[in-house]
Formats: sequence, structure tokens, C-alpha cells
Amino acid sequence: EEFDSRKDLTMSNRPKLNRRAPVPGYTQSSESSGGFPVWGIVAIVAVVVVIAGAIAIGSASGDEETADGKSSTEVLSDAYGDKPTSEFRAVTVTGEALPELADPANDPAIGMAAPKLEGANFVNEPVSAPKGPAMMVFGAHWCHVCQAEVPQVAQWLDDGLLPTGVTATLVSTATQEGPGADPPSLWVPSTGWDQPVLVDSDKKEAATAYGLNGFPFFVFVDGDGNVVHRASGALPREQVEQYLSDIAPPAT
Repeated sequence: EEFDSRKDLTMSNRPKLNRRAPVPGYTQSSESSGGFPVWGIVAIVAVVVVIAGAIAIGSASGDEETADGKSSTEVLSDAYGDKPTSEFRAVTVTGEALPELADPANDPAIGMAAPKLEGANFVNEPVSAPKGPAMMVFGAHWCHVCQAEVPQVAQWLDDGLLPTGVTATLVSTATQEGPGADPPSLWVPSTGWDQPVLVDSDKKEAATAYGLNGFPFFVFVDGDGNVVHRASGALPREQVEQYLSDIAPPAT
């Protein structure tokens, strides 16, 4: 099922941290150049109301528990220690942006050089992508398809699906603060993803550079740094395996 971020904001049925403690760095402040987004202003107004209610409830109940019985504070501590997190990071894009994926059967980006992304993860450790050959997965924390697909892909990689010499990077993008979805820094650890994570800017510069048209969004890059495949929506294991074999370096 292909997911269009402009139309479908449906949330998953996974238990949420509706009364979570405030997550450090979960703000709409920009780390990129340009003006402040209108949706950010609307989000801040909503957040003020949510926080006011959370203070009253949280004082009595504390952190809301996750599905595995941990509080948001515990999840953050387990994943990042005492390092401060941020849901947005500055991203430097080098190279020509890819056209938006409109027709997967006739993708003009095939054969183009993939833009180079230089950024950081949730705790501001440097991350660059792609390091070809490479698979890049763009996901949004509120996307119900991503909430199902990213843990599945993470499990496939744990099972040995990733060929030797191929890297995998998750790009956390299109972050939207609001009720009903955990922030990315809480969501990603819950997926089991243990490969590098690059956090997009609030302007979605990484996603825009790759011509993203839906979630999740996959890009497969060969050893020369050129795009071999792009796909939007959930992919079956067999298709991911085929795309990975297409970019894998020859066995020696």
C-alpha cells in the first residue's frame, strides 16, 4: 500500500505516550536557514495546551508507559544515556536534487548521482549518507505504514538480509508534534533499528533532495553513488532482497 503524506495522517493502534514527560529537543525551532514554517506555529499553540494538561495529569501519574512497560524517560536513557536529543538537525545537501518520484515504472532519477547528505543523529553525532552501495529508508514517526514497515525491515537486517559491503541508513523526516504519536527519538528505538539514523531538518531538506513522494520511501544506491531503485510505500521482503542484490558488490 503506497502512502501519501499529504493525504493520510492515520495513526497506528500501537500504545502511545499520551501523558509522556516532555522530550528534550522536541520543538519546532529550526536548525536550517529560512523562515519559520506556518505549521510550526500552529503546532506550538497546540503543544501549549497539551503541556498544560500534561502537567496536571503527569504530576499524579508520571511518565506514561510504553508497550514494553518502560517510561519515556527510561527509553531515552536506554537509547542515548544522558546525551541531549533533538528531533531536528541541520542537513547539508551536496549535488543535484532528484526529481520527485511520480511514475515508479519510468523513474527519471535512475542513473543519477544520489545527493550527498551530511548531518547528525538524535544526539548530534555526525552521520553522512549514502555510503554506497547503500539502502536509504525515509520514515515519519506518525506514519502508520512506517510504524509497521521500519520494524519489519530492521528485523530483516538483523536476520542477515543486508549484503556484505552495503550500508543502511534510516532518515527521520517530516516530524510533526502533536497528540497520538511518539516523537522520533522515542519511536526509532522501539523499532529495533540499529543502523545509522540521520535526522532531517524542519525544512525536510534531505527528503526533498531525494524526491520523496510518500512514506516509507526507499532509495538504493550503487557503489558509484548512482540511484538504482526508488520506491514508495511498504515493500515485501523479496523486493527489498532483489533491490539489495542489484547494488551489492561482487563476491570475492
